[in-house]
Amino acid sequence: MNEKALIKLEFNKVIEKLAEKAASEAGKEKCRQLRPSTTVAWTLS
Repeated sequence: MNEKALIKLEFNKVIEKLAEKAASEAGKEKCRQLRPSTTVAWTLS
């Protein structure tokens, strides 16, 4: 996904909200590494 779209969607804010809910620092870091997927097969599995 292109960077402009991520900015427009405020993806970084969504990820930070998710990271706040993680129980551990490792979990928070995993959340912050998430990126949208454009692979249909991966999203359906």
